[in-house]
Amino acid sequence: RKCEPLVADESDRVARRELDQLVRRVADAEQPGAARLGARLHAAAKYGDAAAVMRLAGEGASADAKDEHGTPAVVEAAFEGHTEAVEALLRLGCDPNAPQPGNMNVNGWTALMKAAYNGRAAVAAQLVEAGADATLRATGGDYEGMTALEIADEKGYFEIAALLSQVSVAEY
Repeated sequence: RKCEPLVADESDRVARRELDQLVRRVADAEQPGAARLGARLHAAAKYGDAAAVMRLAGEGASADAKDEHGTPAVVEAAFEGHTEAVEALLRLGCDPNAPQPGNMNVNGWTALMKAAYNGRAAVAAQLVEAGADATLRATGGDYEGMTALEIADEKGYFEIAALLSQVSVAEY
């Protein structure tokens, strides 16, 4: 049988519904009761669904929600380059300097470090504007002792390094 193509509005609704279902499945799989709201907000941020982040915060989820490993939502959103989700979290008052807890090679990383590592210039600029501390250093792993500026420079993301060098000088 022949399938009719979806018009843009229909495909947008289908994509949003599928993303919302994915966020619920990811969050609900491991979280009991009230913790589900925070887990859903974290998953929404990770997958870039800023509307869901705002909705879940309105329902009582914290902008500083963490996943089962203790990673803040803003760190995940920054790593993935989801500017709208990062903006939503920042507007909701998340801590832009909240560190990711230690595990294999990202001990003490902040959202700014993750943005610098992954070349997310727009996210790095958002975080700096929101007051992220460019002088913080990773506390372990492969980049132990390095700032976001040093990480960006080592990775070859010179646009981010230039932004952070201006901020770092001002913060000292």
